[in-house]
This record gives sequence, structure tokens and C-alpha cells, in this order.
Amino acid sequence: MRQKTVFLFFITIVLTFTRCSLIEKNLIPTYNKGGYKIIPNNTISTNDSDEININVKVFDVSTGKPIGDAKITAVCVKANVSSAGAYSFKTKKSIYKNFFITAYAIGFKTIETNFIDLNNNIEVNFYLIEDDTPLINCEGIINYK
Repeated sequence: MRQKTVFLFFITIVLTFTRCSLIEKNLIPTYNKGGYKIIPNNTISTNDSDEININVKVFDVSTGKPIGDAKITAVCVKANVSSAGAYSFKTKKSIYKNFFITAYAIGFKTIETNFIDLNNNIEVNFYLIEDDTPLINCEGIINYK
């Protein structure tokens, strides 16, 4: 009986750490414990075109579920993601030398990518971490005279 209990405990620990490491595996780390992953997306050939497709997805790092109320900014594009946490847009190849994407949502910490080389279609998956900063109590208003 004791061996079964120890075995089940060991399996539970292994599965817990495996699940966490699967979400965080291969993420580019950021300053706030979240991360992102850039995946080359060669499903659409852009050899004859000067446009590239950029697909963005935003997830909760702790649950792996999409964050449907997130927002992204990329150069002059500011957009809300879909309820599935996704957004897609097109831009010209290498038009921006210092291109980066920012993802943010209420209750989560903002993540910004490093500079991205825009030569091929890409998918950028953001994994945001909950913001544990306490909200400010705004009930007491001070009137200055």
C-alpha cells in the first residue's frame, strides 16, 4: 500500500512539473516572468509577394487558455484580439527595421517582443502572467483649495 501511495505521489509531481514546463518550454523570457514564442509560418508562400502575414495569439501562462480581451500593438496597428485570443494582419516585407509587437490585457502584465525580422510569415504566441499589483482604492478623494 505504501509503495502505491509513493508511486502515485511521484506521478502527480512529475505530471505537475511536466505541464508547467510544456507551457513555458521554448518561450523567449521577458522581464516579468511571462514570455513569447515566434514560430515561422510558411503555409502561405510569399516568394512572389512583398506582403507577409503576422498571426498573433495571446494566452494565460498559468492556464494555457486564450485571453479574449487582450490588445496588441505593432508599429501603428492597435487592435483587440478575438475571443479566441487571436489577431492577424499583413504588412510589407522588411519595411520596418525595428519591428516589435506588444500584448497586454487588464489584470495581466504587458509583454513586448524583441525586434523582429520581417522577411517571412510568422506567428507570435504571447504568454501573459497575471499582474499581482494591488489596485488603488479611489474612494477617498482629496480636494485641494
